[in-house]
Amino acid sequence: MSGTRAGRLKGFQDNLFKPNTSSFTADDYDSTQPVCFLGNIDPKPNKQPTTGKCDQPLKIFDFQTEHMIECKTEQHIKICGKEIATVQNAARTIQQLIDENIPELTETIAQPTLVSFQISLENCDPLSWLSQQASTTRLYWSDREASYEVAAAGETDRLFAEGEPHLTELILELQRRLASSSEDIRYYGGLKFDSSSPADHDWKPFGALLFVLPRYEMTKSQHGNTFTINLVIQHGNEVEQQLLAEIQTLQTLCSAAPVSSQPLPIASIRTDSPNQKEWQEIIDKSIQAFDSGCMEKIVLARKTTMVFSEELDPIRLLKQLKDVVNRAFHFYFQFDGTPGFIGATPERLYKRIGETIFSEAVAGTRPRGNSPEADLAFAEDLLNSDKDVREHQFVCKSILDVMDELCTDIQSPAQVSLLKLARVQHLYNKYSATLKKGYGDADLLERIHPTPAVGGVPKKEAIRQIAALEPFDRGWYAGPIGWLSRNESEFAVGIRSALMMKNQLHIYTGAGIVKGSEAESEWEEIENKLGSFLAIQQVNGTENA
Repeated sequence: MSGTRAGRLKGFQDNLFKPNTSSFTADDYDSTQPVCFLGNIDPKPNKQPTTGKCDQPLKIFDFQTEHMIECKTEQHIKICGKEIATVQNAARTIQQLIDENIPELTETIAQPTLVSFQISLENCDPLSWLSQQASTTRLYWSDREASYEVAAAGETDRLFAEGEPHLTELILELQRRLASSSEDIRYYGGLKFDSSSPADHDWKPFGALLFVLPRYEMTKSQHGNTFTINLVIQHGNEVEQQLLAEIQTLQTLCSAAPVSSQPLPIASIRTDSPNQKEWQEIIDKSIQAFDSGCMEKIVLARKTTMVFSEELDPIRLLKQLKDVVNRAFHFYFQFDGTPGFIGATPERLYKRIGETIFSEAVAGTRPRGNSPEADLAFAEDLLNSDKDVREHQFVCKSILDVMDELCTDIQSPAQVSLLKLARVQHLYNKYSATLKKGYGDADLLERIHPTPAVGGVPKKEAIRQIAALEPFDRGWYAGPIGWLSRNESEFAVGIRSALMMKNQLHIYTGAGIVKGSEAESEWEEIENKLGSFLAIQQVNGTENA
């Protein structure tokens, strides 16, 4: 390492973790073959990405197997450290990894190229790390099985659309950018529940669709823990300047201090939209639509606004939400310093691993009992409720109809089961199938969303009625949220969620309405679903608008 470069890198290591282990060096690969993996990444978001072929086979070093793998192009270069770093010495490890590869990258890169630097960590706490990041874009995602957790800050690429975008074209564009990338490159984001409805001011930054490739990612999974930096380098002669500039702008990557467990600020005001009287009125209108034969089911939502005594810390709120809500997808999305979308949803829309698809039907709700006997009584009441079983059957039929069209080898359960969460329980069926050739994520998102669990039956009429009856914009509430990679994707349904705005929290909850539904009992169901947020808040006053 040159003295000049070492001096310029010093500030980087001081800001990150602490001193050192060895890393993947230029000696670990053939210097005539760049260590890389291809990805079609746009250095300027919303423009057409650069694509191209390389003259010779390129290679990636797999630090787990220590083997070189050939790939075809040079749009994504992934450089991995070979040894596992601790949090204390990760800064030096990243520094060495970047510094040792500057000469090779300078010679290799001839066009805009995504470069990923990745090290393995002995242990990490992604949520604590995220709490220390000052970036205006911050993301968090953990799956329901607690097998994968990622916190991310900053952006390297973005796909954004407003109005009524052509979903198929946009998802295909994402897949094109991912087509030759390594599997751990993921775009995270979501879609508006109903892109045809106008966005209100609070939801406008989220658009109808927004996905980002993070700049910095800390990942914790069953396969290990990693820290990754993704950046686009325009040309080889800019490598050193760009990498050193990147290093100087990095924030503190880890902190020994855990996320605060102190109680949240006091909520002094609560307003419900619609209020209970207005709720009765829109339920009555829905029942009239059922009587006329134009609808069989509709899911109506309520927006509950809590005003707090001081500004909320979103990471602290998310940590406490994780503590009280199990078996859920936990998420947080904040873009450009705008309001943050936060939640703990129990419902998977679908998961794709190659051509294999997993989906599920979730509907009907009862509270959990405070004893095994009471819990069983609630469960039996749910399983024997004609109204709830009909709701659930609508969702099951909707998913099976999509699978019949797009898939083969459909596997479905013989009978309904229960999904038991911390505070509520639901009717639950899970399905798997194999996608037919020519179908992908765009087809799945267009056809599955919204299921009758968040929309209604028939789908188009229910969406129209929701827009007419609900006095607010749903935004990303009940929309698909999740991630896509080259060969995999996973989307949850953005329910049990809230939009955070400084000292305000807008919480969204819904209930399925069918013929025979009663406004009072549906209001009570919404209160039960609100319980996870209420459990972590100190409310010292309420006011219904």
